[in-house]
Amino acid sequence: KYLRTLRGDAKNSISEVFSSVPDDSGASTWRTDNTAKKLDFSYLQKCVKLLSRQGIAFNYTLNRLCCSNNEYSGAFAAKYFKFLDKLKGIGITSLTLSNPYIVELTRRYRPGFDIWLSSYNNLAHASQIERFLQMGVRKFILSPDVNRNFKLLRKIKTKYDVEISLIANEPCIVNCPIYSYHATSFSHRQEVLADEEVNHRCETYPFLHCNLTRLSDLSEIIKSPWIRPIDVKYYEDIGVDSLKIATRSWPVKRTIQIVNAYLEEKEIKDFYNLISHGYGNNFGHTPAGDPLPHLDINIDSLPHDFLDNFLKKTCGFGCCDPCDYCRKMAAKYIKVDKKLLQRYVRNIKDLLADCTRVKARSSSKTPG
Repeated sequence: KYLRTLRGDAKNSISEVFSSVPDDSGASTWRTDNTAKKLDFSYLQKCVKLLSRQGIAFNYTLNRLCCSNNEYSGAFAAKYFKFLDKLKGIGITSLTLSNPYIVELTRRYRPGFDIWLSSYNNLAHASQIERFLQMGVRKFILSPDVNRNFKLLRKIKTKYDVEISLIANEPCIVNCPIYSYHATSFSHRQEVLADEEVNHRCETYPFLHCNLTRLSDLSEIIKSPWIRPIDVKYYEDIGVDSLKIATRSWPVKRTIQIVNAYLEEKEIKDFYNLISHGYGNNFGHTPAGDPLPHLDINIDSLPHDFLDNFLKKTCGFGCCDPCDYCRKMAAKYIKVDKKLLQRYVRNIKDLLADCTRVKARSSSKTPG
């Protein structure tokens, strides 16, 4: 139904749809149970058939970074291989993996699967590509941190016979200091799902830090490695093979809206608020549960040639002096209610303090 609303005459096309359903593979993250909990394998099979008729492949995500070391056991391997055989039986031959041991297991025992290495591996250097090439991987979803490092992207495409994909609608802060922790916490989320209090902290703590950084310094919004639909031409010119649009937790209509924009490489209204869905305004409630007004952050007036600056020089991301390009762009082009912004900053600080306020279970004393 919704695929038919996508533009058939657009310059670009959809090569794959990626997702997953609750499964017993042992290699899925908590996101599967959280965002697709009402779906099952029979529904997945229907989706695969529908996509196949449209000439679109299905990529199944099994991108758990850590499996509590269970991946080293024979029991895990038996369960994992059984699930891969089940996937292949309905026509799925493309996977997104993160755990390097699982990558090697898959390459050795189920070589018929096409493997994309997940962005969770945070690939940001050519030497990392070389290591995974030795494992037989040829397709890489690179770290969002390199989205504007055109020199590196060009080098990878020139030096190696690989396919590279970039996450386009990425609102996270660049070079996030807790990125690895956040990605790993996804891997262990299933272990705390039954504990509502712990599960809540696990979900909100990283996002609180991310949003506090972004809203305390608006230049972080400009530094964020998002790629606008009108920026696609920059990546085509240097040979990037595809862009990944990450919308698993989005409403379908919102997904269709942004996918169409990338297919047509056309400007989209309210771009930043659209891609930051679920990142900023889910903290619009106080610790007591009182709502705050919606915080609108608009960067639509940012010049079309904004990325030209990054083509001319490699950005240090963090060593901003004497450049200060992103700070200048933020001051000039970001539109936001400054008073409401400060209310959000104060509120996130309160939420963060509340999130880290715990009592030791073996003692009535608060941990020091």
